[in-house]
Amino acid sequence: MIKTLGAYIHIPFCKSKCSYCDFNSSVCDEVTRRRYVDALCRQIHGGSDKWRDYVTDTLYIGGGTPSCLDSGQLCRIFTALDKSLTLRVREFTVECNPDSFDEDKCAELLDIGVNRVSIGVQTLSSQLLKAVGRNASPQSALRAVRLAADNFPHVSCDLMVGLDGQTADSVIGDVTALISAGVGHISVYMLKVEPNTPLSRMTDKGEYKPLEDDDAVRLFDIAAQLLAKNKFSRYEVGNFAVQGQRSLHNSKYWRRLPYAGFGAGACGFDGSFRYSNIADTQQFIRAMNECGNAQADIRFIDSREAEEEYIMLGLRTADGIVLDEFEKLFFARFEQKYARAIARHALRLDIDRQRIRIKEQYLNVMNSIVVDFLI
Repeated sequence: MIKTLGAYIHIPFCKSKCSYCDFNSSVCDEVTRRRYVDALCRQIHGGSDKWRDYVTDTLYIGGGTPSCLDSGQLCRIFTALDKSLTLRVREFTVECNPDSFDEDKCAELLDIGVNRVSIGVQTLSSQLLKAVGRNASPQSALRAVRLAADNFPHVSCDLMVGLDGQTADSVIGDVTALISAGVGHISVYMLKVEPNTPLSRMTDKGEYKPLEDDDAVRLFDIAAQLLAKNKFSRYEVGNFAVQGQRSLHNSKYWRRLPYAGFGAGACGFDGSFRYSNIADTQQFIRAMNECGNAQADIRFIDSREAEEEYIMLGLRTADGIVLDEFEKLFFARFEQKYARAIARHALRLDIDRQRIRIKEQYLNVMNSIVVDFLI
């Protein structure tokens, strides 16, 4: 049986930092980007032995903003992957921001075989964009989305709800515009004010007022309903796709399938062990240059933790808990072992002979359901 693998490659650079962002990314100079790509390719080459028995069928270059790399650097990364892993790629995704995605970048991505582009739109309101430090204008965002839709078979966009001053009309306009532009996958996120970000400091001072949770959920539901009317299925808590447009790579995470992580802060999983790389960019470069190893930690996942992960991740998705698969993995019948929790939430669950899943209208309170299966 062929063992398949997803490969995630992290690019920790952006042209500028959004005020809400706490991702592992920074603004840096050309020399640092070049040194990082050198170190990244060295790590990819070093992973050839670990993953030699796997066929890599999904690639995902994320960040940060991969599209802000200099011309030719994405090609270097792909060449390293091609030489080090056995590639039979079904899906190759690169994340892009509107301000670094143009005809030249589009051609570069096509040349290395990219077939899925994920564009960080967040909102198409110039006022809301400016308030959170986003450089793109609504016009440039839509121009980038249309360019992607004209050239790639799969296009995904991110939208955010809960922004200060955001309205139902604004969300409806955003979703409608993206669908009209040809987008087949939309991820909807609720704004979370992370500690130690510029947005958290603005919020503490009263300079920025995110919507209350109930209002943010209402906008999320409005987006979800409009997407459903346009044949987008909600296949994970915040992800919606028309038929054939689900993210194959991200689905590996939710199904606990193996994936390799390359780059600063990237994580990997081989089915038994989870590992992560050094997150700091300069330290990552230094570690790869000095000893050829930038792994920060590695942890064995025992059977109990694996079972909890399977439940927690499975209940996030429309596929839910596949009963026969659960029995094969954990040597127990899910519906018997968790009968008490199932009974407690029976009205919130879809239950049949094949699977148990949370009804879509209750996914927004998923955590309050899942916790009863983890005790």
